[in-house]
Amino acid sequence: MPDYRDEIETLVRTRFKTRREFCEATGLSEDMLSHVLAGRKNIAIDTLSDALSRIGCALKIVPQTGSKRPGAIREPRRSVWLPYGSGRPRGYGGCPPVTRATSRIAHGLGTFAGG
Repeated sequence: MPDYRDEIETLVRTRFKTRREFCEATGLSEDMLSHVLAGRKNIAIDTLSDALSRIGCALKIVPQTGSKRPGAIREPRRSVWLPYGSGRPRGYGGCPPVTRATSRIAHGLGTFAGG
């Protein structure tokens, strides 16, 4: 899977004659760019964002297709609010949103079946 280094390299090759020209336009040093593209260093997200904005580009977060990793972006679930004391453990002081399936369990209406 391509990472941000591949995207920077493509941007340099397609829009600029040389790496030096890219660095002059973005304000990045040639040494830093060389280390980043070689994988020896990472670039801070705010530094990269500032550099890209100087050439009319921006960072964008997009979901990975087919990702099974925890925390991967999925379709949003509908949420409901449970009133305080609705089957939560003692000492629980808040009312965060929960999924419809969790709400059914808390109210004794069924078992969790993944959705």
